[in-house]
Parts: sequence; C-alpha cells; structure tokens
Amino acid sequence: MSVRFEFSGAMYRARTKRKLTQEESAEIFEISNRWYQKLEKGIAEPRITLACKIAKEFDIDLNEIAG
Repeated sequence: MSVRFEFSGAMYRARTKRKLTQEESAEIFEISNRWYQKLEKGIAEPRITLACKIAKEFDIDLNEIAG
C-alpha cells in the first residue's frame, strides 16, 4: 500500500475518532472541503507543511506511515 493511502486512512480514522465531519476538519486545516475530501480519499497528496500540520493535529506518526 502506498504512503498516500496509508496517510489518507490515518486521516479518516483520526477524524472519525474525534467525531469530526470532513467540513470541520477542512476548517481546522484552513483548506477547502473539496481538497480535504481528495486528501482523505487518497486522490491527492498534501504538501509537506500541510501533512505535518495534519499529523500534529490528528496525532499521526509520519515516520510509521512512511516506513
């Protein structure tokens, strides 16, 4: 499985664990809802700065995902 899909899966699990909608999550990260949806589906990859922001907010270990 690719890093992009590992990250998108981690985003989904963290968001649902916190009982947030995709729209609420997009607001937290100051991005459009559409862009957030693409990231969470694994269709798009975030820039490293956004990936770090998401990882910090959702407590995702980027080292574990990247292998």
